[in-house]
Amino acid sequence: MATVYISLGSNMGSRLANCLTALERMEGFGIKVEKGSPWFLSEPLGLPQPWFINAVARTYTLMSPHTLLHRLQEIEREMGRKTKGTGGPRIIDLDIILYDRIVLTTPWLTLPHPRFRERRFVLEPLVTLAPRLKDPLTGLTAQELLEKCQDPSRVIPLKTVGKDLEIGGLDRPAHPERLPRAFWCRL
Repeated sequence: MATVYISLGSNMGSRLANCLTALERMEGFGIKVEKGSPWFLSEPLGLPQPWFINAVARTYTLMSPHTLLHRLQEIEREMGRKTKGTGGPRIIDLDIILYDRIVLTTPWLTLPHPRFRERRFVLEPLVTLAPRLKDPLTGLTAQELLEKCQDPSRVIPLKTVGKDLEIGGLDRPAHPERLPRAFWCRL
């Protein structure tokens, strides 16, 4: 069984509920969510748009990297994502960050994710899960990558966001008992 780190993000609608729905659907496809990071509120890069809710999940799967990519894209489409563009608002974004220690480059998939080392909104949650996890390309740990990260965007643990800050759409899902156990304590 492969160990896969998947990043989740949403900045449209009920952002947290979108991420939790995606986790529930991942479990339905046979992607076992073993552990989740805390939730983070992340400043968007580039275009002016709403802030994101982000997390990283450590998962296990028997799927090949390409089959897993296809399933994650299917979840995105089912949830209303139109295209996999760069920089714009999205209802859900699911990215394979690391798949075991596989290094792979195809026209459809690059592993590890080619930009995860430059993204604070991926590294902050990843470090909470696996600070000593090594990048198979650089040999650096997740903690070392975060320390070297030049991304100036703000990434705030959701539990530290004050009640006066309007972040909108952080409703709990209607059926929290159906969510992966790894995320129960993170709500």
